[in-house]
Amino acid sequence: MVDVSKNRILIVEDEGDMRNGLRKILSRRGYGVDTAEDGLKAVEKIKQRSFQVIVVDLKIPGMDGIGVLQSAKDIDRSIAVIIITGYGTVTSAVESMRLGAFDYITKPFKPDEITLVVERALKTEVTLPEELTRQALLPEVAPKTRQIITVDVKKCYACLTCVVECAYARLGLPKNVPLNQVLSASRVSVEAAGDLAVPLRCMQCEDAPCITVCPTGALYRDTLDEPVLTDRNLCIGCKSCMLACPIGVISLDSEGKAVQKCDMCISRLKKGQLPVCVTSCPTQATQLTTLDEVTAKARHASASDLAAAARAKE
Repeated sequence: MVDVSKNRILIVEDEGDMRNGLRKILSRRGYGVDTAEDGLKAVEKIKQRSFQVIVVDLKIPGMDGIGVLQSAKDIDRSIAVIIITGYGTVTSAVESMRLGAFDYITKPFKPDEITLVVERALKTEVTLPEELTRQALLPEVAPKTRQIITVDVKKCYACLTCVVECAYARLGLPKNVPLNQVLSASRVSVEAAGDLAVPLRCMQCEDAPCITVCPTGALYRDTLDEPVLTDRNLCIGCKSCMLACPIGVISLDSEGKAVQKCDMCISRLKKGQLPVCVTSCPTQATQLTTLDEVTAKARHASASDLAAAARAKE
């Protein structure tokens, strides 16, 4: 049996009733829980002992929740930091996730809600987005090898970091824009599929129907090894490509004049950098890989299934 008491959780909250309430909720689950009433004391405790999860209020004395988040990540990148606040805004939520927060919860919340997030954090390997610690470089691949973006849906918890960062990186949006404007500007969307969250983006089809149906040549690709691109100057907004897309990931821009779709951050690829959705994913659910690697894994999985079925018949 796993000793959950070894999972150390630090609660940072200046309101005594809230701090004690959270401590009781998580202690009843068998977790080892410590508390701090301000940011500076929290950082001292993080330096002195190991914590797996930190639950910190956004507005606390001494050092705010963002400061605790940054300090915690400087000390140990693997710590999962959950931001809680009664003054939630899109700006603070986006900033928290951009800096590597595991999740962002607004008050009031039910005991089951915070417990679920904490338990998910304990099960998920969390790392700071690579762009915040070093220059993210592309994996070495052979020339003319087709690259694609894949997602491990078991690691995705619908934090929308990839969606938000895509919009900011592509359009240079200010941090105070409404969330609906951010979501509409992004080339990535996240859809619910049962208990899973599935990020969706252009899959760069080899026989791309969007290119075939485009009457003006606004959608094109230079070679099969490169992503499908859009020439906004040629697009007339006829929506033919939107109807032809088998995944439904092409949309009109906010002005309704031209289509927008994922191009795998081709400007970054040419500089030897990873796409924004890959570097910003806090759980590394999104990865840049090659078609050859995906095919090889699929072959291996199929062979393993066949071997297992054969052994079952013996």
